[in-house]
Amino acid sequence: MNRKHRLLTAAIVALAVIGSALRGLAEDDHIRLHPKGQRLTGCPQGPYVNLADGSVLAVDSRVAQISKDEGKTWKSYPLFADAEKFLARPERALIRTRQGTLVMGFLNEKEIARGKWAVNDKKELSKFYLPTYIIRSLDAGKTWEAPLKIQDGWCGAIRSLIQLKSGRLVLAGQDVRFDPGRHVVMSYVSDDEGKTWSRSNDLDIGGSGSHGGAMEATLAELA
Repeated sequence: MNRKHRLLTAAIVALAVIGSALRGLAEDDHIRLHPKGQRLTGCPQGPYVNLADGSVLAVDSRVAQISKDEGKTWKSYPLFADAEKFLARPERALIRTRQGTLVMGFLNEKEIARGKWAVNDKKELSKFYLPTYIIRSLDAGKTWEAPLKIQDGWCGAIRSLIQLKSGRLVLAGQDVRFDPGRHVVMSYVSDDEGKTWSRSNDLDIGGSGSHGGAMEATLAELA
């Protein structure tokens, strides 16, 4: 074997080794586990809440899942009676109220529409559409009420839903504004366990661009 062939063979072997290593990295994702920890696989994305009986409930894009054995096994319950019309995006928020009502805020992937993000083009910006919905369960996640739309327009992400000491629910929302194109945030509040909602004023800090302005708000009660 001449020098050229040896170099070619060495290059092929090196590429094979690198490819194998990269596959291993992709599988492990650089995860380092504590010696007493175990990899948890096959679990829904969530978010998660604890139920009154100690079981764990998580929501996914189409189902709620309940585990009674610390996440080893899960039983699924549909979120939507009409699964063709609704698909919850990953950016969602879930809470179990002090009265036991499950309330989730989500964005409906089935209705998403996009324009071209042009800061000063209102026609294109007005094409962006991703509405916000609320869905509730009164029986620990086994059945869910029909989704309630609380906002049209475009909400890029839902990150936070909390219950105040008073019992009021507060959801952090988001929308798009024009001239120039930017994001604003606001809150939605409910005093009846999520049946009805009222919108606050907008928090508009200015800015421009696809990630300009105020966005992806989170909530905390300070007093």
